[in-house]
Amino acid sequence: MAQALAAAGRGLAVVAEPPQFGLERSPLLAGGSPVTIDDWAAWDPDHYAAPEIQRLAQELGAWVKANVAA
Repeated sequence: MAQALAAAGRGLAVVAEPPQFGLERSPLLAGGSPVTIDDWAAWDPDHYAAPEIQRLAQELGAWVKANVAA
């Protein structure tokens, strides 16, 4: 939604996903240095779906590196 509004000239969008609607990526700087976001995931190791949760977290991390990280 934020990107659609920005593309329509209705403001700015600061997002972590790839640009859409003809928008271009621009680095967000603070004090001259790029702003970074550290993502992390945690779950109970005894959770019945722990292996699937770990696989999902790893796949999400790989996707972010391939599609979002500049």
